[in-house]
Amino acid sequence: MAALAAAPRCQPLHERPRAAAASGSLRLCSKGPANVALAGRSALRRQQLQSAPRTAAAEAAVADDGASQARASQLVDQVLEAIRDTDGGDRVSPAMRQQVDGWLQELGAIGDARAQRPLQDPNIFGNYEVAYVSMGKAQYGQPAGGRFRGGLGKLLFRTTLLAQSVLQPDVVTNKVAFRLLGLIPGSVGLRGSFVSCPDREGGEDRKDTVKVFFEPPVLSLPGGVHIRIGPPSSVVLKTTYVDERVRLGLGSRGSYFVFTRGGAADAAGMDQVGLEQCSTIGKVVLFGIVGALMLNGAWLAAQPALPPVIRAAGVVQVLLGTALGGVCYRGGIVSDNEDRPEVVKDATSQQGGDAAATAAST
Repeated sequence: MAALAAAPRCQPLHERPRAAAASGSLRLCSKGPANVALAGRSALRRQQLQSAPRTAAAEAAVADDGASQARASQLVDQVLEAIRDTDGGDRVSPAMRQQVDGWLQELGAIGDARAQRPLQDPNIFGNYEVAYVSMGKAQYGQPAGGRFRGGLGKLLFRTTLLAQSVLQPDVVTNKVAFRLLGLIPGSVGLRGSFVSCPDREGGEDRKDTVKVFFEPPVLSLPGGVHIRIGPPSSVVLKTTYVDERVRLGLGSRGSYFVFTRGGAADAAGMDQVGLEQCSTIGKVVLFGIVGALMLNGAWLAAQPALPPVIRAAGVVQVLLGTALGGVCYRGGIVSDNEDRPEVVKDATSQQGGDAAATAAST
């Protein structure tokens, strides 16, 4: 009897507290392994029911992200197919340009919705070819390549490569490779450092826009001749989208850029651009040749005794020398008002550290 009295006593439902009745059992022991297990299962079920909305929301977010990535991949495929073999977008029809620009805007919206910002994405670093440029309405001169890619510049300097690299931690290099008069190989390069900044004055720094401060360009010619020409310059560029294949840019004057990863840019020595040993003698020789070309042409054109065809050739020499000197004088840089003058080179110590740190951890 004593043992029976010490055993747990099962209570009828009407004798149990309401809290116990809420468990859903008609007769339960107040103690014992079976009751503990059942109570644990009930608590677990309540927890599952409470977490169900969060799980559904997370699954929906994952599904949305997957759909967004699939759409982005499709858009990138369409863009790359449309701009193939178009000389950086110069041979794109107006209708196709409008279509491509629309795709770029859609990709920009996808990129803007991402939690990881472009400057924090390790994919932003690398060597890129400039595959497409669409000039904004406020753009003055060629946004990529400057005077070397202008109408006259392209006649004198037939472009063989237009490339840009973003190097850790905060370096940007640009390179235009060409053949002078279609014969003499050469290149002009820019090297600079970037700082993160808001995409507009007074706005929030969302880690997608940089201002790049370039050193004076370096003109390279056969024989190891490197000449530093032109002034320093700066540009503001927003990265609207980046992945393993492309990086999309939007200039401060509304120009669109499509940079494709790798290709000929990987073999162009982009990390050495702007580090070449330059010579003042090379500059003297270059402009001496330009001056001699112009003087000889002027002399030929001024000789009435010479055949008209020779005199015409002299005029061509003068024009050629003038154009060549004009392009080389400023290193191909187009004179323009500085964008975002309030952003200075040492405005922030966060010059690319976010992306560099992310890259170092992967």
